Amino acid sequence: MKKLKPYIINTCIIAILLIIALAINNLYPFGNKTLTLYDATSQYQPMLYNFIMKIKEGILLNYTFNTGFGQPFIFNFLYYLSSPLNLIAILFKNPYAMFMSVIILKTLLTGIFTTFYASKKTDNKFLITILAITYTFSGWYLANFFQIMWLDAFMIFPLFQYGFEELINNNKAKIYIISLAYIMLSNFYIAFIICLYTLVSYLYNIILKKDKYINKIRNFQIIMFSTIISFLMSFFYIYATYDSFLTMGIPINQPDYNQTTLPFLNLIQSFFYGNTSISVSTIEKTAPNFALSILFTISLIYYFFNKKITLKDKIKNIVAFIFFIFLLYSKTLNYIINGFHVPIGYHFRYSFLLTIFLIKLFIENYKTFDKTINKKILFINISLIIILILLYLFNDMPLENFIFNLTFIIAYSILFMFYNNKEIYKYLFTIIVIIEVLVSLIINTNYEIETSNKGNKFNTEYITYRTVNEKNYQLYDNTTSYTSFSSMQYNMLYNDFLTMGITTDNKAQTRKSDTTELFNMLFNINDNNKYLEKIYAVNNTLYTNPVLPNTTSLANLNSFTEKISGINNALEEYIIPATDINNKTYTYLIDETNTYYIHTYFLNVEKISINNIPYKEDNVSTEHQHRLQLNKNDLVKITYKNELDNSDLILYIENKEKVNEVYEVLKDNQIEYTTYKDNHLEGTIKVEKNQIIFTSIPYDENWHITIDGKETKPIRLLNSLMGIECNEGIHKISLKYNKNYIIPTTISVSTLTLFIIYCIYQKKKND
Repeated sequence: MKKLKPYIINTCIIAILLIIALAINNLYPFGNKTLTLYDATSQYQPMLYNFIMKIKEGILLNYTFNTGFGQPFIFNFLYYLSSPLNLIAILFKNPYAMFMSVIILKTLLTGIFTTFYASKKTDNKFLITILAITYTFSGWYLANFFQIMWLDAFMIFPLFQYGFEELINNNKAKIYIISLAYIMLSNFYIAFIICLYTLVSYLYNIILKKDKYINKIRNFQIIMFSTIISFLMSFFYIYATYDSFLTMGIPINQPDYNQTTLPFLNLIQSFFYGNTSISVSTIEKTAPNFALSILFTISLIYYFFNKKITLKDKIKNIVAFIFFIFLLYSKTLNYIINGFHVPIGYHFRYSFLLTIFLIKLFIENYKTFDKTINKKILFINISLIIILILLYLFNDMPLENFIFNLTFIIAYSILFMFYNNKEIYKYLFTIIVIIEVLVSLIINTNYEIETSNKGNKFNTEYITYRTVNEKNYQLYDNTTSYTSFSSMQYNMLYNDFLTMGITTDNKAQTRKSDTTELFNMLFNINDNNKYLEKIYAVNNTLYTNPVLPNTTSLANLNSFTEKISGINNALEEYIIPATDINNKTYTYLIDETNTYYIHTYFLNVEKISINNIPYKEDNVSTEHQHRLQLNKNDLVKITYKNELDNSDLILYIENKEKVNEVYEVLKDNQIEYTTYKDNHLEGTIKVEKNQIIFTSIPYDENWHITIDGKETKPIRLLNSLMGIECNEGIHKISLKYNKNYIIPTTISVSTLTLFIIYCIYQKKKND
C-alpha cells in the first residue's frame, strides 16, 4: 500500500485540478462550453463517435463513405483512432462525454506513468508529486490536450524514457519493448518522432559511456533485438500504415527554406509558463510548447552554476540542450523529424522531448540542493524578472502572462531565501507549484476556447456527427457538400479535384460555397434534388481522353462534363471589364443579379471586397473558386499582388438549361440499388453503346467487382476515380470492398504471445 500511495495522491490531485478548471471555465459537464477545439470539432470527435457507434452496432468498418468520396476506414483508424484507450468511450452515449472520457483517462494515466518515472529517480514524495503534476500539465499538454491521437505517446513517454535508460545502463529490455510497441501502435506520426529521438539519444549515450568495447557491442545487440521485437509486436500497424500511404499516394514534399525561422524572443518566452497557444500558421507567431513550472526554468539556469555537478555532466547536458535548440531552428531537421513533411500550422509538435530533458536536469539539481544556493537563486530570479519585463515590452507578451510569471517568480524567491530542509518548506513548494499549475490550466483552457471556437455552446441534443443515410453520406462537417476533413486522404483525388477548383488551402475540406451545382450533381453531392448516384454510365471519351488542365479550373469542369455527357458549356464565362484601377486594386461593376463563381487559382489575389465589405480575406489566395451571390450594381474590388496584363474579371455562371440537359442525359443510366452499405454496393445499371461505368469512388484495387456474377477489374478514370468496363445492356453489378491484414496481424499476435510466455517463464525462474 505504501508503494501505491504516491500514485493515489498524484492521481487525485490531477483529477481535482481538472475538475476545478472545467468548472471555472463553464465546461461540460459543469457548463455549456466544449473542449472540441480546432480540428477536434470536425475530425477527432465525430470520427471517435462514428467509430464507437459502429462498434456498439456490431459493425466492423472496412470501408467508409463518411470521409470524402469514400476511403478504407483503416486510413482514419491508423492516425486518429488506434489507441486502445479510446474504447473507454463505449461507456457513454453523449458524443462529447465520449471525447472527454478519452482526454481525462489519458491525462490521469500521464500522471501515473510520470509518478512511476519519478519514483525510480527519487524517494522524495514532494518531488515525485511536483514532477507528476508539472509534466502532466506541461505547456505541450496545455496546447494539445484535445489531440487525442497524440496524447498516448506523451502519456507513456516517461515510462518509455525509464525503459530506455534501463536498457542503456543495465541491459534490461522489457519496459522498453512494451512501451515502444505501444507508442508505435497508438500513432505512427509521434512514433516516428520518438524513434528518431531514441536513435540519436542512443548514439549520443553509447559514445559517451565509459565501457569496454565488447560491452558496447553487446548493448547494441540487445537494443536492436528489443527494437525488432517491438516492431514485430506492432507489425500489423506498421504494415497497414505503409500500405495506406501507398494507396493514398502521399508525396514527400520539400522543406521550405524560405520560411521564417523561430524568433529568438519567442524561444525565450517558451521557458515561461502561462498562455500556450497551440498553433498559428506562421512560425514567427508561434513558439515551442515545453514550459513546465517557472521553478524548472530557475532550475535550468542554476544547473550550470551548480558546483556539485561535475563539469563532464554539465558539458554532456549542454551539448544535448544545444542540440534541442538547434532542432527548433534547423529547417532540415524540422523537416526530417516531422516525417519528411512541412507541418501545417503547429510547427513544434516534438517539443515534449525537451520537457522530459528539463525534468531530468531538475532531478539532478534537487539531489545536490542545499541552503548555500539561496543567493544564486535570488540573482537568477532577478535576472528572470528583467527578461520578463523585456518580453512584455518588446515581444507582445500578454499582460496576464507577465503578471502570472512575475507573481510566481517572486513567490519562489521568497521561499528560496528562507529555505531549509524542514518539511514545511517542501510542503510550501509543492503547494505553490500546484497553484501555479492550476492557474495556468484555467488560463490556457479559457484561452483555447475563446480563440478556437469562441466558447462554442454545447447542446446535448446537438451532435457534430451528421446523420448518415443512403443518399447523404457527408459526415465530418455541418455541410451538404463534399468533405474529407482528414489528414489521411487520397492525394491523387485531391489533385484531380484541384484541376476543377475543388479544394481548400489545407487540402482537407470543401464546403458548399465552393462547389458548383453541376459538380454536386455529377459527384453525388446531396446539394439539391437533382444529383446522380455514385455509379452511372457515361461516354467512354472520359476513359480514352482524360481531363487535362485548361486555363481555369471551371473550364476543366466544363471539359469533364462534355466528355461524359456530350454537352458543352454548362458553365458559361461571364467577362466583366474593370471600371476603375487604383494601385493594383481593380473595381468591377456587376450588371446582372446571379450566382457567380470567381477564381483565385492564379494565386495573385491579396484581398476581395464586395460593396467595401471584405470577403473571406484569409482564404482568397487559395486554389479554388468561391460561390458568390451578386446583385446588379454590386461593386467587386480585387487587390492583386501584381499588376495584371488583362484587367478583365472572368466569372462563371451556370447555364441552368444545359445543367438540366446533362442531368436528363445521364439520369437514365444510373444504378438502381438493391444493397447500399459502406463496403457493399449492389444493383442494376443500364449501359448503352460506347459507354463505361463511372463511379465517384476513389480508385482502389481492393474493390471486388462482379458484373452478372463475373469478376472484373476496375479501371482508373482521370487519375483517381474508379471506372468499370462493361458491354451494352442491363447488368447486375456488385462492388464489395475486401482488404485484410491476416499475415501482419498473425505476426503481431504471435510475437506478443511469445513475449508474454517468455516474461512468465522468466518470472517463475526468478521466483
